[in-house]
Amino acid sequence: MSKKIMLLALAAVSAALLALPAMATAAELHVEGATGKAFTGSGAGGAFTAKGEPTLFCTSTTVSGEFTSETTATANQQYAGCNMTVLGVRLPCNTVGAPSEVIQTLNVFHLITTDTTAKPGILMTPPFATLICGTGFSQRKLQAGGNGQIGTITSPACGASSATATGSTTATEGNPEDKLYTGTTYDLTVTTEGGSAVTAAVTGSVTMTFKDGIARKLVCT
Repeated sequence: MSKKIMLLALAAVSAALLALPAMATAAELHVEGATGKAFTGSGAGGAFTAKGEPTLFCTSTTVSGEFTSETTATANQQYAGCNMTVLGVRLPCNTVGAPSEVIQTLNVFHLITTDTTAKPGILMTPPFATLICGTGFSQRKLQAGGNGQIGTITSPACGASSATATGSTTATEGNPEDKLYTGTTYDLTVTTEGGSAVTAAVTGSVTMTFKDGIARKLVCT
């Protein structure tokens, strides 16, 4: 394993953390009247960690997207100021085709109830991006992968209506607080050139707002 591990979560990001979406049945969490509604959001960039590895930091996050149903949304995320420090050397990180220190991702988010803590949650699923860290001889390509990462909806509360919502993820040494949904373990990975996949996690939060400004109810059943 090497320092590039941190990039893993990045492709994934967090803000994974964005807003109220999900794949669900009528018995699952959903946002009333969200289908077809657009949203924007922002938050601190977050940190991307794995046990025994350097941490990748981004300074800010922006997001925009649209709900395709009351339980699922697509989101374009952009993280700025992304870098990691290895042996005192600051390495800029970006996705392919993006400016230096900018990571851009397009992901699908699903609204769920987590198995471990029974909290309203967000499941971010593939595709995940290819990342580049460093330049010149230090440049490395990393492929983020895995089947997803789970975050928590911290507001609004179940049954409350709001035009905004906040999602967050927490982790200890690369292990998220919640990893189980319907008995399946969701995990992010990163594979460096010539290496093998390693588990990692993103921490941080993103607050999203419906563009039409209309409050909608988070239904937890």
